[in-house]
Amino acid sequence: MKKAFTLVELLVVIAIIALLMAILMPSLQAARAQAQRVVCLSHLGQLGLGWFSYAQDNDGMIMYGCVSSSYHDTKLNITYTGWVTGTSSEKGITDGALYKYVPNVKLYVCPARRDKTACLTYSIVDSMNGHRGFTWETEMPPYVSLLKVKRPASRFAFADEDATLNGTIWTTTGESYTIDYKNEAWWDKPSGKHLGGMNFSFADGHL
Repeated sequence: MKKAFTLVELLVVIAIIALLMAILMPSLQAARAQAQRVVCLSHLGQLGLGWFSYAQDNDGMIMYGCVSSSYHDTKLNITYTGWVTGTSSEKGITDGALYKYVPNVKLYVCPARRDKTACLTYSIVDSMNGHRGFTWETEMPPYVSLLKVKRPASRFAFADEDATLNGTIWTTTGESYTIDYKNEAWWDKPSGKHLGGMNFSFADGHL
């Protein structure tokens, strides 16, 4: 005759399972976060490849790095279409200059994004043909030609945003990502969603 589990034995088994879950959960969460970071880096790599391809097709000229429908450079007499034209819908991505080279809207969002409705969580930095205001001490004149980028291995091209500030989530800056080039300090805050870090791609193609 089979002996049934007693209530005490069942409680012991449940306690052991709960203890094992408590031990394993941090490791599982860390593994999931690392996997998301790798996927995010893959997205940045493909966006960067498309960014390079655009420059190759346009005599080295870098696509406009702001979120904008268009921008006319009076000095060069060139009208640029923004790499994306908006952040609130996929149409802003499909209408952008980069979509021809990276025609998959899923590659424009990080899998670890906090706002799961976000369509875009990546930005091009100011210095890569981005914001043209030149009103902040943090800024440097943006490069318009890839051939003129100094130390491309040290220059960010794309930033993985989706940061939080005072509990508010934003996905991208709405223009281009600003970095303090004169001081060792952040201007647009790092997202910190990848195990406390943030992903970037560089102007020479490495991640």
